[in-house]
Amino acid sequence: MCVVIMASIPARQYRRVSPYLYLLTILLLIGVVLAGDSSNGSQRWLSIAGFRFQPSELVKLAIPMMVAWFIQREGTRPTGIRLLVAILMTAIPAGLIFVQPDLDGAIFGIIYMLFVLYFAGMSWKIIGGFVAL
Repeated sequence: MCVVIMASIPARQYRRVSPYLYLLTILLLIGVVLAGDSSNGSQRWLSIAGFRFQPSELVKLAIPMMVAWFIQREGTRPTGIRLLVAILMTAIPAGLIFVQPDLDGAIFGIIYMLFVLYFAGMSWKIIGGFVAL
């Protein structure tokens, strides 16, 4: 049902909300670092109005949407400074997730960025270099 609803939303709506979703995700991840709930030795949960959730789950949407939004603005392949900005956009939430500690969540955030860069036309050899690092 959720997939049907999301598929009915036009792509321009996703483009429009991408920066806001990214900013909200960063703020919630900072909230986890400052005042998150601990469970099984990890501080990954946030309680707001009696609702307990993991803001790191929003990263699965926020990073690919934000990187895609940033890359599509000029309509060319990501190179140079735009590539560095995309890496920085990913490093901020991935770093905040790594602090929780949630290594697999941080790694998957980076993988989401690499998929977007690949689909945007970046060479698989450059992406392979990132993976090798």
